Amino acid sequence: MSSIHSKASFTGDDFHTAMKDVYEHSMLEKQKNAGYFCAHCHTPMVDNLQGIITGTAKVDPNDPKAQAAVGCTFCHSIESVHDGMPTRFYDIAADGSVKGPGRSTKTVSFHNIVKNELFDSPDLCSGCHGYLKNDKGVSICSLKEEEWDGKSTCQDCHMKEADGKPAMTSDRKTHRSHAMSGGHSQEMLDSASKMEIKLSQSAGAVKATVNITNLTAHKLPSTMPFRMVLLKVQAKDASGKVVWENFKGDPMKEDPGAVFMKVFSAGDKVGVPTWDAEKIAMDTRIPAGATITRDYTVSAPGVAEVEASLLYLLLPAPAVKQFNIKPDGYLEVPHPISQATAKL
Repeated sequence: MSSIHSKASFTGDDFHTAMKDVYEHSMLEKQKNAGYFCAHCHTPMVDNLQGIITGTAKVDPNDPKAQAAVGCTFCHSIESVHDGMPTRFYDIAADGSVKGPGRSTKTVSFHNIVKNELFDSPDLCSGCHGYLKNDKGVSICSLKEEEWDGKSTCQDCHMKEADGKPAMTSDRKTHRSHAMSGGHSQEMLDSASKMEIKLSQSAGAVKATVNITNLTAHKLPSTMPFRMVLLKVQAKDASGKVVWENFKGDPMKEDPGAVFMKVFSAGDKVGVPTWDAEKIAMDTRIPAGATITRDYTVSAPGVAEVEASLLYLLLPAPAVKQFNIKPDGYLEVPHPISQATAKL
């Protein structure tokens, strides 16, 4: 398996490992039992899951069930999803049957196959992505509850039809891709938004109006609180030299309107980890299907064109340092989502 889901545990994801270590250290400082609550979604196939969540047991990093993270067996054992606090919970088949959308036209002897309409519904994913609050009641990752457009299913975009049969015994020629592409996929990022720039001149200055449309079925960026999208705008002269830009260093200080993300606070401190959050300090993410506008007045001389780029970061640079996360050349690097250019 090569999907991000298959690497979601602390044994396969350096970012998750770092966050697990920070969380456990934070809990020890508060003299609290550092149960591994993240196991609910990140290592759901381990034995004694409840004990691991509450802290009475530990995950063995050498356990194949931990290394498998969110694997085939787990997803295809789901019978139902139901509400619970502080998240939603899965009911898993006890009879060993394999659940699925029921598109197979053949009977196999390896295991019993049971059709479950849940597999064509966004509810299948909502057990992990749909609803999560911390112990203070602050919404952390609540895609289905707060971000979803209510029309599309997760499978429509993240499990597109791909060539090849879904199983050896199948007579179908295509299948739903199980790559579960998301923010780690440039192809997915390329389809997430569109931009346009309109220019006008007045009193010796150039006014640039940048329109950004979110083409996804949820907020942009979505779900994971660390995700960040930046709008970078540059004005260039006829030689291509940059004569103006909306920010050079820290966009939060220089152009906060160009930052799209969700930030938590506790007391007077802004930018706290999810487990310490007492409220949402800022949520500037772009709603599903919405178009937002940012206006810039460029007074630099010799402006010939204006370029705008929408950049996606899985993790803001300050967080890499704050949480001692090992850079991997992708995690901390801005990735283009959409671009636009307008000439005078």
